[in-house]
Amino acid sequence: MNTTDHIVEVSTSHGKIVAEDNERDAPILVLIHGNSSCRRVFDRQSESQLGRTYRLTTFDLPGHGKSDDAIEPERT
Repeated sequence: MNTTDHIVEVSTSHGKIVAEDNERDAPILVLIHGNSSCRRVFDRQSESQLGRTYRLTTFDLPGHGKSDDAIEPERT
Protein backbone atom coordinates (compact mmCIF):
# COMPACT_ATOMS: atom_id res chain seq x y z
CA MET A 1 0.00 0.00 0.00
CA ASN A 2 1.03 3.63 -0.08
CA THR A 3 3.28 5.25 2.51
CA THR A 4 0.30 7.34 3.66
CA ASP A 5 -1.71 4.24 4.63
CA HIS A 6 -2.45 3.51 8.25
CA ILE A 7 -0.65 0.47 9.73
CA VAL A 8 -1.81 -0.94 13.05
CA GLU A 9 -0.79 -3.83 15.29
CA VAL A 10 -3.72 -5.66 16.86
CA SER A 11 -3.28 -8.02 19.81
CA THR A 12 -5.46 -11.11 19.48
CA SER A 13 -5.70 -14.47 21.25
CA HIS A 14 -3.76 -15.86 18.25
CA GLY A 15 -0.88 -13.35 18.56
CA LYS A 16 -0.12 -9.88 17.19
CA ILE A 17 -1.71 -9.22 13.78
CA VAL A 18 -0.47 -6.39 11.56
CA ALA A 19 -3.14 -4.67 9.44
CA GLU A 20 -3.06 -1.85 6.89
CA ASP A 21 -5.84 0.45 5.70
CA ASN A 22 -5.96 3.19 3.06
CA GLU A 23 -8.62 5.01 5.16
CA ARG A 24 -10.82 6.10 2.26
CA ASP A 25 -14.39 7.24 2.94
CA ALA A 26 -15.78 4.49 0.70
CA PRO A 27 -17.19 0.95 0.82
CA ILE A 28 -14.73 -1.39 2.52
CA LEU A 29 -12.99 -4.36 0.87
CA VAL A 30 -10.99 -6.74 3.06
CA LEU A 31 -8.27 -8.49 1.07
CA ILE A 32 -6.86 -11.74 2.52
CA HIS A 33 -3.60 -13.16 1.19
CA GLY A 34 -2.95 -16.82 0.42
CA ASN A 35 -0.52 -19.27 1.99
CA SER A 36 3.16 -18.27 2.17
CA SER A 37 2.39 -14.64 1.33
CA CYS A 38 1.58 -11.39 3.16
CA ARG A 39 -0.55 -8.24 2.88
CA ARG A 40 2.04 -6.63 0.57
CA VAL A 41 0.82 -8.78 -2.36
CA PHE A 42 -2.02 -6.25 -2.65
CA ASP A 43 0.20 -3.16 -3.16
CA ARG A 44 -0.66 -2.95 -6.87
CA GLN A 45 -4.39 -3.10 -6.14
CA SER A 46 -4.01 -0.31 -3.60
CA GLU A 47 -2.35 1.92 -6.17
CA SER A 48 -4.92 1.09 -8.87
CA GLN A 49 -8.47 2.30 -9.50
CA LEU A 50 -9.61 -0.27 -6.92
CA GLY A 51 -7.65 1.54 -4.20
CA ARG A 52 -9.00 4.90 -5.30
CA THR A 53 -12.60 3.64 -5.30
CA TYR A 54 -12.72 1.50 -2.15
CA ARG A 55 -11.40 1.52 1.37
CA LEU A 56 -8.93 -1.38 1.30
CA THR A 57 -8.00 -3.27 4.44
CA THR A 58 -5.31 -5.94 4.36
CA PHE A 59 -3.58 -7.88 7.12
CA ASP A 60 -0.87 -10.46 7.67
CA LEU A 61 -2.25 -13.79 8.82
CA PRO A 62 -0.50 -15.35 11.86
CA GLY A 63 3.01 -16.46 10.95
CA HIS A 64 3.11 -14.31 7.80
CA GLY A 65 4.58 -10.90 7.03
CA LYS A 66 4.98 -8.82 10.17
CA SER A 67 2.40 -10.69 12.25
CA ASP A 68 3.54 -12.94 15.09
CA ASP A 69 3.62 -16.69 14.78
CA ALA A 70 0.45 -18.28 16.15
CA ILE A 71 0.54 -18.70 19.93
CA GLU A 72 -1.29 -22.05 19.61
CA PRO A 73 -0.90 -23.21 15.97
CA GLU A 74 -3.32 -26.13 16.35
CA ARG A 75 -6.07 -23.68 17.44
CA THR A 76 -5.25 -20.96 14.93
